[in-house]
Amino acid sequence: METIEKKVFLTQDGFSKFQNELDYLRSNKRVEIAKRLREAIRFDEEQVDIEFQLAKDEQSLIEGRINELENLLAKAQILKPQNSNGEVTLGSVVSVQEEGQTPEQFTIVCSAEANSTHGFISDESPLGSSLIGRKKGEIVEISAPKGILKFKILGIK
Repeated sequence: METIEKKVFLTQDGFSKFQNELDYLRSNKRVEIAKRLREAIRFDEEQVDIEFQLAKDEQSLIEGRINELENLLAKAQILKPQNSNGEVTLGSVVSVQEEGQTPEQFTIVCSAEANSTHGFISDESPLGSSLIGRKKGEIVEISAPKGILKFKILGIK
């Protein structure tokens, strides 16, 4: 049975960020870990085990992240600006205001690129998924532990 690879939609900035991280891990971190492994062998026998195991553990984490990034980038499709007829789409920059709060601005991205502290929310998040397909002036409601939150869409870029 053939598996169908699901495309991962990334902004150009997100794609570049992941590619830079991958390049850094391949060229810098791998070399650094190899050096640590060689140095660990030079310690006395008791320290060898500890230092060597720590370096091997870190090597395993780095190789796992490299594999994750390679898979992500292989499935990546860069979002192209599109005519959205004024609707929120993946890649849109949306200004919203929750009732009684200061306006906020978010970019709607895929879950791999999401980082709410930097204003990137996933299209799969409650707010992100509620905004998709909506237009300026509309109010979206989100169910949250503290009740229903209402957000008015102030603008879409």
